[in-house]
Amino acid sequence: MRCCVYMTAIFRHSQYQQPKHLSDENGTLIKKEVLDHGWEVSLKAVFPNSDDEKDASIPGFGHKNIFELIEKYDVQLVSGSVESVKTSKDGYRAISRLLNVVHNVYGVDYCPLLPDISLLLLCVMPESCASSAIREMVHVSPFYFSISPVEHCACCKTFVDMIMFFFPETHATMQKIGVTKVENLAPILERFFIPIMPQHYVMRIFDCYLVEGYKAIFRFGLALIASFKSDMKCMNIKNSQMWWTVLRNFTFSPSFNFDLLKRKAYSRFGSKMRKRHNFPSRRTFARNMKLNEKWAESNVQMDYSYSMSKAKAVGIIETEHPPVMARSHAVRFDLASWLPLPLRETKLELIYSTSLHGRCLESFYKSCAHSKHTLTLIETLTPQNAKIGMYTNHTWHHDSRIYGDGSCFIFSLEPDSKKYSWSPDKKEYSFDEDQIKMRALNEQFMMSNHSFLSMGGNKDGTCGIRLNEDLSKGSSAATVTFKNAPLVGEDFQDFEVGLIEVYRFIRNIDGSPVDGNDHNVWDAVAL
Repeated sequence: MRCCVYMTAIFRHSQYQQPKHLSDENGTLIKKEVLDHGWEVSLKAVFPNSDDEKDASIPGFGHKNIFELIEKYDVQLVSGSVESVKTSKDGYRAISRLLNVVHNVYGVDYCPLLPDISLLLLCVMPESCASSAIREMVHVSPFYFSISPVEHCACCKTFVDMIMFFFPETHATMQKIGVTKVENLAPILERFFIPIMPQHYVMRIFDCYLVEGYKAIFRFGLALIASFKSDMKCMNIKNSQMWWTVLRNFTFSPSFNFDLLKRKAYSRFGSKMRKRHNFPSRRTFARNMKLNEKWAESNVQMDYSYSMSKAKAVGIIETEHPPVMARSHAVRFDLASWLPLPLRETKLELIYSTSLHGRCLESFYKSCAHSKHTLTLIETLTPQNAKIGMYTNHTWHHDSRIYGDGSCFIFSLEPDSKKYSWSPDKKEYSFDEDQIKMRALNEQFMMSNHSFLSMGGNKDGTCGIRLNEDLSKGSSAATVTFKNAPLVGEDFQDFEVGLIEVYRFIRNIDGSPVDGNDHNVWDAVAL
C-alpha cells in the first residue's frame, strides 16, 4: 500500500500539469511493466558487462563513509530494546545498483539525503519503482532535497535561522555547543532522522515528506527541538555529539509520544511567553533559502569529497522540424552551465517555433501545454541582433495570477552571454509573514494572459522580458525580480521580435520527456 501511495504522491507533484488519473496510474500495476523495462535499460547503461556490477563502488553523494552509512542502522524492537542491524547482501546489492543509476543516469553527484531516502523507498517498493520515484524527485529537487553543497549549506542555515526565530534561547544554547554548525546538523538534514529516531517513526515522517517535501523535515526537526528544549535546560550538555545522543535517548524511550510530536509539527511554533507564529509559507521558505545560498557561496568552505560532472553542452534532438537558435554548440554549452543540475544530462527538443506555428499566443500556450520545464529563445531585430531567453519550470498558460518560483531565470546569449537569477531583497528576510512587505514585485516570476506574457517586474510596470499578443514586439528592462540589466541594451528596451523557439527537455537514457508526457508534440498544433 505504501508503494502505491508514495508513487502517486511523487508523480502528482512532479507532473502536476497532467490530469490526476494519469499520475495515479504510476501507483498501479498498469505501469509496473513500463517501470521494469526502464529499470533494465538503466542497469544496462550503467553495467554493460556482467562483472561491472560486482566491481562497482557506491557514489558518496557528499558522505565521507557511504559504506558505513549503508551497512548498519539501528532498529527498535517490539520489546523496546535497540538492536544494530546489518544490511543483507541482497539489500546492499539493491542499494548499490540504485545509487549507481542515480549517479550515472540521472546525473546526481551530491545529495546527502539521497542514500537514506533510497533505503527508505526500498523498504516498501522494488528497485524499478524506487528508481522511477527518485528520478521524479530529482527533477523537482528543490522541493525534496539539495543537490549541491551550496544548496545544502543554505538549507542548514535556513533551519538554524528558523530555530533562532522560534526559539531564541534554545538557539543560543545549541550555538554555544556547536550543534548549529552545518556538519553537526547531519542527523536531521543529511540522514533524515534515522540516527536519532526509531525506524517506524522515521517512516511516518517520510509519509509526510513525500507529500510536503523539505518542509516536513523542518517541521519535525523544529517539533523535536520544541519537545526536547525543556529537558535540555536541566542537563549539562557539553558538545553536539552529546546533544544528539541525549535526543536519541529521548525518542527511543517508551514514554516518547510520536502523535504529540506530529501535533507540534503542524501547529503554531514559539514559546508560551512570546508571540506564536505559523510555519512559514513555501514562498517565504524559498526566499530565505535563496538568500542563504548567497551566504553559503561566500562563507562556507566547500571541502566535500565528491566529483562533479564535467561541464558539457546539452544535447539536441534533430527532427523533421530542425531547431535553429539552439543549434550552436556555444549556446548549448552556456545553457548547460545555467540549467538546474537534473536538466544538464538532457537533450533539447523543439516544441514551438514562430516560423512553423505562426505568431500567436494561443499557439504558444497550446504547444507548451504538456511541458512543465521549458526554454524559450528569442531573436530581437535590433542593430545588435541580440538573442535573449527565459527558463521556466511551470507550464505557460492563461492565468490572472503570478505563478512560477525562484528557479526561473532570464538570460542574454548574444552579443553578451549572462544569466539573471531570482534575487530576493535582503531587507525582506524574515519568517514572520506580517513583517514581509512589497513581496509581489520581487516574486513576479511568470505572468501570462490573452494580451501578453512576461517575466520579472518593476514598480513602473516594465518587465525583464515581455512579449505582446502576436509575438511581434517585445521589451526588456531592469527589474526588481532578477536584478538584471535590460537584456538587449539600455538603448533598445523596446524591440521588434524575429524568431521565437521553445524547447522541452528529453532524458538521455530513454528518450522520454522529463515531464512524463511522451505524446507527439507536433500534434498539438495543426501545421
